[in-house]
Amino acid sequence: MGINNVRENRRKADQILRSDQAYSQASPTLIDKAKNFIGGMNQKYVQPMMTKYRDFYSNPNDPYSLFSDKGLDELKFMGNKFAAGAEFAGDLLQLPFEVAGQAMGLNVGSGQGAGDLPMAAQINDYFGVNPFYDPLKEEEFFNKMYELNPTNQYDAFGGTVPITDIYSDRNFINYLKTQKGLDFTSYPMSELDQGEMYNELIYPQVAPMYEQQAFEDFLTENKLPYNQESLTTYKNMITDRENQIYVDEILNPYGLYQAQLNIPGFLDEFNISEDFLYDPSVPADLGIYNDLMGDQYEPFEYETASGKNLFNDPMMSIMGDIPGYIIPGKLTSVGLKKLPRPVRAVTNQLYPGATNTGIGFPIRLKNRPNVKGFNIPYSALVRSPVQFGLLGEYAESLDD
Repeated sequence: MGINNVRENRRKADQILRSDQAYSQASPTLIDKAKNFIGGMNQKYVQPMMTKYRDFYSNPNDPYSLFSDKGLDELKFMGNKFAAGAEFAGDLLQLPFEVAGQAMGLNVGSGQGAGDLPMAAQINDYFGVNPFYDPLKEEEFFNKMYELNPTNQYDAFGGTVPITDIYSDRNFINYLKTQKGLDFTSYPMSELDQGEMYNELIYPQVAPMYEQQAFEDFLTENKLPYNQESLTTYKNMITDRENQIYVDEILNPYGLYQAQLNIPGFLDEFNISEDFLYDPSVPADLGIYNDLMGDQYEPFEYETASGKNLFNDPMMSIMGDIPGYIIPGKLTSVGLKKLPRPVRAVTNQLYPGATNTGIGFPIRLKNRPNVKGFNIPYSALVRSPVQFGLLGEYAESLDD
């Protein structure tokens, strides 16, 4: 049986090596990588969506009808996407006014400054394509995050400082006084103070283990002789239990307690939200962009289970976003262009992406009416995100 398996495997290997695809399998080209990527996307996103699509439109046990709950879900999906696009356009239009209001000291906008975005940009490489990435800032950020819990520095927790140095830690002594009810008078902790800590917090939990009967029960349960070696083993077991209590009930709670006290200063130093601290790869607070980049506005709830599955699917949602965002955006752009000339002149500068106001030199000469100036083609595509980012930078400077 084993020989036959070896022969069969060798036969398959020979077939692969003799095939036209042998080289591409061993050393994939860019085209092969693209095929693999498309295949992965198809398997992960497209096929699941198609299954949900068939369940919604072609399920014989629950047939689709325009005038059924499924037809209503279809209309709700379109309504949700247009509502989300309209909200996005409105949030975008109000951004300059929110920043202007914050500059005047008013409490307006969905957030202050740029939130976690500047720090996220500095400490995350994002696959090597982030131009704002600063490895020194990243190292500083994570080192100080590590230091939030003071026990991380001690050798018992993987650090380099001897654990006995904790008796010179004023914060630790203060923790024992305020949170554990101990009364110390010396600094650093004297041996007498250390003895008091043991007697009050550790010994009561191991006291029964020091009784003769406990030792005899230990010998019986483990079938050990009554000798010095067994006594040493038993003492080591007590010591391990005492150390475990010291770590679990004194050191770990102290580290967490002090970390909570240190967090506000850390957040202020790096100007971030507390949620960002727990996942520094994802900005939690987007500042003035909170409304704009937050969850989509979807006013309508779907009626059917198959409708919820299909219309909440990521691929289906993206397909709906395309017209849902483009149409309100186009309507906004048309509306801005129909404003009176003085107002339009201002809006062209505020919203270059919506009014297609790019980068150029509008020259007007009375004696040369044919001279219309110079405009860089498609420069609005560049100017709009740059101006959008500068708006956030200005808001961030107001928040500092």
